[in-house]
Amino acid sequence: MRPLLGLLLVFVGCTFALYLLSTRLPRGRTLGSGEEPGGRSLWFPSDLAELRELSEILREYRKEHQAYVLLLFCSAYLYKQGFAIPGSSFLNILAGALFGPWLGLLLCCVLTSVGATCCYLLSSIFGKQLVVSYFPDKVSLLQRKVEENRNSLFFFLLFLRLFPMTPNWFLNLSAPILNIPIVQFFFSVLLGKKLAGSDPVQFYLCADRLHPVNSDLSGCSFLLGNGLQAFGHCLGGLSSWNPH
Repeated sequence: MRPLLGLLLVFVGCTFALYLLSTRLPRGRTLGSGEEPGGRSLWFPSDLAELRELSEILREYRKEHQAYVLLLFCSAYLYKQGFAIPGSSFLNILAGALFGPWLGLLLCCVLTSVGATCCYLLSSIFGKQLVVSYFPDKVSLLQRKVEENRNSLFFFLLFLRLFPMTPNWFLNLSAPILNIPIVQFFFSVLLGKKLAGSDPVQFYLCADRLHPVNSDLSGCSFLLGNGLQAFGHCLGGLSSWNPH
């Protein structure tokens, strides 16, 4: 009960901090200027239309407050990764639109690694009993696989990122239970992100359309992963996209 309460307090504290960041915005031509009724705060995009709208707002706001937009993006990304919240694909595309292909790619790789490590630490401190209680079979299976590959653990972890036998969020949560060293864990996520892109469901982008497709990462993960931010940048910050 105490670990669950501690985890809940950390989650509430981080949520409140992110809420303050997204509502106490420095004045700008777009945000905080009274254009939005009631001082509407920023939000996590849940579909392509919201992603396009958020990109347009942040690209305009970034002209005056570049450092603050970077802080907001990093905080939101770490929040999602640290608490294993789905939706990083949208943030990957947003990174390319806001920061360009190369900086966007670098940011997503680093933030994914740091966020996954935060998830690792939260699970180590608060969540071990919860993970084992709710997912005993999955933990047992992973434990066997890790022990079988203990002599080449880093490459096995990298393999799991490229060809996941279990979702990445669960691997992040269960890693401390499996006695995976945090350094190997961090660099396997960093390199795996570089090679494999983000989530198994990726987006095929063309000149002015965005089509969701199920992508087999085994063949084209490198191109999709590295191109995700680049396409977002090249399409003019999503402002001219026509989603179908």
